[in-house]
Amino acid sequence: MGHEDTVVVETLAAQAMPRISEELHVAADALALSFRKLQQKYLAKGWGLETSNFEPTPVKEQPSQPLTSLVK
Repeated sequence: MGHEDTVVVETLAAQAMPRISEELHVAADALALSFRKLQQKYLAKGWGLETSNFEPTPVKEQPSQPLTSLVK
């Protein structure tokens, strides 16, 4: 991930998702909707993780290699 991406990601704040019934959806949203419905079901059963206890893991930049070193 580039440095500019890291800066943006680190400054984002977590936001609650709106209720599914309050959104407008198209056919392409079907997979995400299925996931969110299952997620809500399991969170209601207490199967969630408390995300406020997690600390973000710093991203380590990997040194770039010239493409010629990747070809054998």
